[in-house]
This record gives sequence, structure tokens and C-alpha cells, in this order.
Amino acid sequence: MEGPNYAVINIRGSTTDPLNWMTNLYSAMIPANGSITLPDGLLVDYYLSDNPLANVHAGWTLAMAFLFQDIVNKIKSLNKRGIYFFIITGHSQGAAIAQLLRSYLENAPSGLVNKKNEFKTYVFASPKPANTYFARNYTNYYKNSSFIINN
Repeated sequence: MEGPNYAVINIRGSTTDPLNWMTNLYSAMIPANGSITLPDGLLVDYYLSDNPLANVHAGWTLAMAFLFQDIVNKIKSLNKRGIYFFIITGHSQGAAIAQLLRSYLENAPSGLVNKKNEFKTYVFASPKPANTYFARNYTNYYKNSSFIINN
């Protein structure tokens, strides 16, 4: 029996770990395009919006930077099995990070992810991951493939 031709990337929400809550509280806004150097010295360049006024939540962008390499490696592994359709989902903090991750993957440097990949986003109870300029840009690009469910 053949397996599904899609995969789900699920980003978890906040936990009780105080360090996890620091991610939430580190809410300064930073440019939607830039670089982050992780503690191990890895430099993560990110491009999340083509609007120069777009800013993103620093803590959640940092969390995305910590996660992206593992996620990209898993995507490449799944591509080798013929899977090119990905649903990115998350709840609360995970929803905000999922939206930033979607922007990162869609705008990844050439060769990082296969251009055949398709992404859809379904997030639940998402706090705002960025400012209005980012939100407008995100909505314009992904309006038919990104769904935010709030109660």
C-alpha cells in the first residue's frame, strides 16, 4: 500500500519551561529580513517579506532559526521519497512560528529546498507574529493556502 503524498510539519505551542516563555516575552520587533547567529556559531540568513517596513517578533524568529535546519533536512529526506506537499501547522506560539517558517521556506535561498515543494499553512489561535506590513505581505502571497483559525 502506498503512503500519503504529503507530510505535516507541526510546531508545538508554549510549554511550562521558563526558557520557552522567554521566547514569548522576547517580543521586540526586528526587520523581517536579516541574519541571526545561533549560540553554536551558525549564521542563519532569513528573508521573510519583500516589504521593507515589515518587522517580526524577535523571539519567535529566533525559535524558527533554531528549528529550520532540522526541518529542511527532514523535507529533503521526504523529497527523496517523492513527497513534495507539506502542511505546516501549529497552535498558539507554534502557530506564530509556523507562519514565520512558511515565509522562510517560501523565500529560502536558492538550492536550500526543492522548488517543487508546495506548502499550506493551518494554524490555530495564533498570536501576531509580526507587524501589519508583514501581515499584509503574507496575506497577499498565501491568501489561498494559509488558514488562521481563531475561536
